[in-house]
Amino acid sequence: MSTARVGHRPLPPTPTTTAAAAKTPAAAAAPSAAATPAPAPSEVAQPEPAAPRAADAATAPQNNLALSGNLAATRLQGKLTGPETTPAGRRVEDAMRAARDAGGSDRDAVVAGARADAGSVGVRYDGVSGEDRLEEVFRNTSGQKFSKPQEYDRSGQPVFRWKEKGEKKSVTASWCGVWATDVWKRAGVPAKWVAGRGPAIVGADGKSKPAPSVTIAGAGDPKLKDIKPGDMIVINARNTQPPHEVKPRDTNHHALVTAVEYEAGSPPARLTCPPAAVPAEGRVVGFHTMNGNSPSTPDKDGNNPAIRAGYVDLVNPPTETAGGKNYVKTIGSYYPMPPVTPRPG
Repeated sequence: MSTARVGHRPLPPTPTTTAAAAKTPAAAAAPSAAATPAPAPSEVAQPEPAAPRAADAATAPQNNLALSGNLAATRLQGKLTGPETTPAGRRVEDAMRAARDAGGSDRDAVVAGARADAGSVGVRYDGVSGEDRLEEVFRNTSGQKFSKPQEYDRSGQPVFRWKEKGEKKSVTASWCGVWATDVWKRAGVPAKWVAGRGPAIVGADGKSKPAPSVTIAGAGDPKLKDIKPGDMIVINARNTQPPHEVKPRDTNHHALVTAVEYEAGSPPARLTCPPAAVPAEGRVVGFHTMNGNSPSTPDKDGNNPAIRAGYVDLVNPPTETAGGKNYVKTIGSYYPMPPVTPRPG
């Protein structure tokens, strides 16, 4: 039987499996050997800051759509593939609506929705909690249906099985990027997830094309200042020594940025933006995030939240060793949040 992890190659179309989702293979360009390597970030759990304010109005289109993101997606792209919205999905959309009603931007809506989804899916010894929400995420972004009962691996990733030319095959579907795409879509971004490739934008003609992405060359890259709340970052492990190759068999982790951490002033002080205003002078030292497919430590009841807050530390990132080489978790690229398409009429 052939077994693969989604992301290393697109899932072949089958009658029962249309598109399984995953962490896409690491593809961002590494820093050049001529450049001096800077410490790179990694993701560690950390409490999230206070509720967001309007994010950088210059780059975050003010749309103030007082409607459900699910409704927006339905009006934009035809019928959703999934069933009626789950209670957890409604909480996400209600949080988005409240953010817009308070004068927030589309980016604020994404941040509010992502935070409202914390803990709605968890890993248990017997599978997952919140399976209805997880299935909704897959169906809403890629049309992938779950089996009854659905099979999972030990980390709460669904396992999809099918036959191809008489051969049994299976794929274990990571869903960090699938979840992030679902939040984008509920906010009104005409997005879908393409297995093995990542987020895509659906045009008015129904055709999709890859979402634009930007390569990041280490923690010293000035383009880090362009990353804003609502953007989707991609994290992977890279060698600390030139040519800074990606760790063998490593996969990308996708996360939504909820706030940017700056260091500014004299003496230097930390600012979390939002709620603080972005300083005119200062350096980016980290990113607050919300993450899907990110289980940590089980609680006393055996629940292990798989949607939770995190922090990307650009100053003191943890490292790991494999095959005699040292690797550090780094932002290899990011997807700027695409514009929300206004509702027709």
